[in-house]
Amino acid sequence: MDVRNQFSAEQGKEELWNAFRDVLSSSRKGSRLQQISREGNLQVSFAQQRFWLLNQLEPNSCAYNEYVAFLRIKGLLNIVALEQSLNEIRRRHEVLRTTFLIANRELIQRISSYTPVKLPITILRTKLSSNNAIRA
Repeated sequence: MDVRNQFSAEQGKEELWNAFRDVLSSSRKGSRLQQISREGNLQVSFAQQRFWLLNQLEPNSCAYNEYVAFLRIKGLLNIVALEQSLNEIRRRHEVLRTTFLIANRELIQRISSYTPVKLPITILRTKLSSNNAIRA
């Protein structure tokens, strides 16, 4: 590589870095995101309105559901740990506690306050011969 190409490459990197720095500093000058109260009725985003409308047109459609792979659990299940884990996920993610409703002819969302949920447990007992195994 000759000196001219090396100089222009270094100069280009410096210009790119300066442009990147300018973008970062200008974005910091804008208004900061403000936390809003989660109490009462909240406006919905355009994307939320779109999903709600699609659901009204075709209820119970699985078009926008993501595929979830279920795992087979082998061994003993720690029910307390499972319940605590699911409750922590529910506490952290408002979307799992959000409902949509119509108020004054307008779609709104309401975020329920977090309350822990007790998992219902059903114990199944079966008599198995020594050659059989339980398959989930």
